[in-house]
Amino acid sequence: MIGLYICDINNLRNTAPFSSLSKRKAESVFSRALLFKSLAAVFELKTLPDIIFDENGKPCFKEACGIHFSLSHSGDFVAAAVSDVPCGVDIEKKKPRPERFIKKIMENESLDTGFYELWCLKEAYFKLMG
Repeated sequence: MIGLYICDINNLRNTAPFSSLSKRKAESVFSRALLFKSLAAVFELKTLPDIIFDENGKPCFKEACGIHFSLSHSGDFVAAAVSDVPCGVDIEKKKPRPERFIKKIMENESLDTGFYELWCLKEAYFKLMG
């Protein structure tokens, strides 16, 4: 079982009490809130379990409860994946990238959309593997 949730935080970021937070802190707060909503919807959890980082730096729940998650944020969006098996999610806002950078990562893919598809796939895989 897997749940994937994405939220546009642009309007939320400018409301009290979030407007005083740094962009990075706001993304963290909204990511955790989306994680909680995802866990409530998929696993009917009533509280957000304590989060720690494993030996590879991957966030996980302190108590092994058989639930896995992955978080991502980029631009005005946050994403959360929750599952009963290890999972990984990544989102990326399209922005100009130097063509030489893209060509180092891509081989025969479209430089326009293929880069972002491949980049997010690789990032999600690394998050899955920890």
